[in-house]
Amino acid sequence: MNEFHATPDEKAELRRDMLENDKELEAHEARLQRRIDLLAWVLAQAARPRVLTDPESWPKSLWVMDWPDTAEVAFKDPLVFDLARYQMAGDLRGEGARELGFQGLYNRLEAIADLLSVQPPTSPPGAKQLGKRAINMLVRGIAIDLDDWNVWFVNEWSADGCPLGMRPSQSAIAGAIADRLIVHPALEGLPGAIMSSDAIRAILRVGK
Repeated sequence: MNEFHATPDEKAELRRDMLENDKELEAHEARLQRRIDLLAWVLAQAARPRVLTDPESWPKSLWVMDWPDTAEVAFKDPLVFDLARYQMAGDLRGEGARELGFQGLYNRLEAIADLLSVQPPTSPPGAKQLGKRAINMLVRGIAIDLDDWNVWFVNEWSADGCPLGMRPSQSAIAGAIADRLIVHPALEGLPGAIMSSDAIRAILRVGK
């Protein structure tokens, strides 16, 4: 459709489509950011554990049970499960840097019931790193999102500046995740906690 020669109805439809696409892209970007934020927190907590009863030790502006993509990690990984549990308790007590009215607390009850009705997850056999299952899940989830909607514009480029494929490679995705962890504020002062692109690539290879 050529917008310059479209009817008013066609122009309105085109703008609606553009707005819906923008919202979908924003949703994917937000989901990627949540996963990066939780991944950075898990890596920091594994490197330098902080007491989870203190809201100051929680990820900034991320409540695990608010989002399906982070809630699923809580039911698989004991570290994130404990974080979600203390955050829910913080909601009930009015702690944790956010105010919830009656309706907000009522909406939390289902998430609280979900946490209370399951057995807490355990670490995978032989796992030496705290949060290992969460790290694997989050890295793979980010890679899947980028493969579906490459909103970070991740790719490998030829010498003449052309992309080397229509979809991002595992190597490019691993490098992009590592780059974001390097500058993440949750990992400031913890260089040893930052995952290398090689370590991220190893997770993605196993996940295929």
